[in-house]
Amino acid sequence: MKKQAIQILAIVFGVLALGYGVYLTFFERGGFVKASAVIEQIDETFVGVDSDGQDEYSHDVYIRFTTADGEKIRTKCDSYKSGYTVGKWIPIWYNPQNPTEVHGDNRLLGVILMLVGPVLAVGTGIAMAKERRGNPQDGNASA
Repeated sequence: MKKQAIQILAIVFGVLALGYGVYLTFFERGGFVKASAVIEQIDETFVGVDSDGQDEYSHDVYIRFTTADGEKIRTKCDSYKSGYTVGKWIPIWYNPQNPTEVHGDNRLLGVILMLVGPVLAVGTGIAMAKERRGNPQDGNASA
């Protein structure tokens, strides 16, 4: 039963990953305006050590840009990539009603989730179906 619960969780996780990937790729920036922003500051915070003994850090990225209306904005961006450095220009999308609400370019993550999610869900579903067919005492085996 424990194995089946883990398999069901894997399917749910795969479906959720697919949904979040679609959101990031196609809908997160809906109604937002594209602009370029310069990175002014990156705050790095130690969060712990991973299973391989490597230090892990979180990063807060502060950017500056000018809206289409000419308003100068300094705010925190919601994404970080290892290539980010102070002074680098990056694409962003901001909410014209609240320009401090900014999204970085999360489309690559969205595409990865849209690929991995279905593979995980379908692969786990197929494995579960094969196990059930090969296990006649479940009462679900086909004759």
